[in-house]
Amino acid sequence: MFRERVKLFLILLLITSASFFFVALAFHPSVRPSLPLWIAVAVVNAFFGMFLIHVRYLKPLDQLASKVVRVPQESITFNEGNLRRDELGVLARRLNEMAEVFRLEVEGAIGEKEEVRAVITSMSEGVLVIGADKRILHASHPVIKMLDLRTGNPYGRFFWEALRHEEIVAIIETALKSPVAISRELNISTEGASFSVHASPVFGAGKKLHSVVVIFHDISALKKYDRMRSEFVANVSHELKTPLTSIKGFVETLKSGAIDDRPVAVRFLTIIEAQALRLEKLVSDILFLSAVEAQELAGELPLREPLSIAAIMADVLEAQRVQIEEKQHQLKVNIPAGIAQVLGDRIQLEQVFTNLISNAVKFTPLGGAISVGACDDRNMVRIDVTDTGIGIAQEHINRLFERFYRVDKARSQEMGGTGLGLAIVKHIVSLHGGKATVKSTPFKGSTFSVFLPKA
Repeated sequence: MFRERVKLFLILLLITSASFFFVALAFHPSVRPSLPLWIAVAVVNAFFGMFLIHVRYLKPLDQLASKVVRVPQESITFNEGNLRRDELGVLARRLNEMAEVFRLEVEGAIGEKEEVRAVITSMSEGVLVIGADKRILHASHPVIKMLDLRTGNPYGRFFWEALRHEEIVAIIETALKSPVAISRELNISTEGASFSVHASPVFGAGKKLHSVVVIFHDISALKKYDRMRSEFVANVSHELKTPLTSIKGFVETLKSGAIDDRPVAVRFLTIIEAQALRLEKLVSDILFLSAVEAQELAGELPLREPLSIAAIMADVLEAQRVQIEEKQHQLKVNIPAGIAQVLGDRIQLEQVFTNLISNAVKFTPLGGAISVGACDDRNMVRIDVTDTGIGIAQEHINRLFERFYRVDKARSQEMGGTGLGLAIVKHIVSLHGGKATVKSTPFKGSTFSVFLPKA
């Protein structure tokens, strides 16, 4: 800047001196001896002109330039636009307009950036953003949890340093070189998790790669549900096939001539009837369980009304009284008169306790004991069904509430069980906001406890 001003001064001096010199030679030849005086006057005029230009134009231009430099960092107003009406004033007003447009653009960009950050942060899917330099630009909290990144703060690190899984590193490397999005499904054996991975390259101006956005969908639950559905279909097919095969065999035997032997025919028909009843019970349980599960998945709450546990249990025990008397079980009921009511659907809760009492009767030997009790448990009511039956080994406890799971399959089928009773118990109680637990000792008995919210 100093050099430019020296140049300007020298140019002004040269022009002024030359002007005085040529004027003196052309119009006043008599003053040629006073040429040094004219040169001195020219120098003074050059200094004066330089001063006026500096004050009027150069200094304001310096101020404008310094303000322009600060525009990206702070809000700047060019007041010269209001104070001057010359070219500098016009320039200042244009700079004010440009600064306002720039400010709005910056605010918009910041707002969009924060919106994107908020969206990414609130997504349940894992989001990982890799820059063109292969460093991590963003990692959402779910992806840090999903992938168990090696460092708590992965930002700015190369993605292969933070990621522990070679398959994911390979997908990102492919996406960095690919012009189109790629999708993969990964099973990470160490965590037992399954992910659907979608990697999309983002291009800036000139089709230059800016970043790669990688989205991770945790599909472990879907895979689990698929396995459960497959197992369910296989189990249902097996459970249906057994009685159907038996019915078909006896029908063919009857058709081949056994129907003429009345005692044999009656015995076969009795077996067919028993198998048909078993089929009916199985289909009924499947439909009931499917309805409860559909209600649970849809988030629909059952009918909730205050219910008396004593009244529900009285109806259930009355319905089971014949079976209890046939096996000469000692029945003890201990439900205090002042026990709190529970919130729930009476029909569904009757099904819960019917299944538990029925199991207790089936698996308790002749002359055993069954007791039913209830007590307050903070904001819940706990209902216990205890028997002195065959008990359950510890290795079966965790799977006891699974569909079609049987500790002793042969014994259960012999007693007419479908393998769905405890699964129904679990889903109904869960739908009511409670839980079901079991404690058991082999050959000594079991206690099934149901926790239901108070009314």
